[in-house]
Amino acid sequence: MVELIVKKMSEDYSVADQLVESDLVDLKTAGFKSIMCNRPDDEEDDQTDYQVIEHAAQALGFKTSFAPIESGRVLGDEMKAFSIAVDQLPKPILAYCRSGMRCTVAWAMDQASRGSAITSLLNTAKSAGYDLTSLQSHIESSAKQTAKVS
Repeated sequence: MVELIVKKMSEDYSVADQLVESDLVDLKTAGFKSIMCNRPDDEEDDQTDYQVIEHAAQALGFKTSFAPIESGRVLGDEMKAFSIAVDQLPKPILAYCRSGMRCTVAWAMDQASRGSAITSLLNTAKSAGYDLTSLQSHIESSAKQTAKVS
């Protein structure tokens, strides 16, 4: 069995790769209150479907959210669903996808749209093993568009 590696982006938000049911007890013990899935079902044959994780997580008292993001396409509607989930879920949140990258990109875009310094977000992501340097201009333009709409 592969051990789940959780990477902390902030006090309220951490990311991980694909969860399996047996990960949930450890996440509960670690103090997480919410589980957010950013991975669409059926990306790979061996991934655990969201409904399986949701059912097991809710049985342990977690709040859950399904805010799927297609790999490489962190865009408008997906970001709205992500931001709403971040606002509504009890903290701390554990978000997961295939590798944690989508969850990290969405977090950086969301935080940038809320006024966080992009350099700081990129540094936090890089410290956790996610290099978002190539996405900096995308994160900046998304933050500006979101700020205009708000």
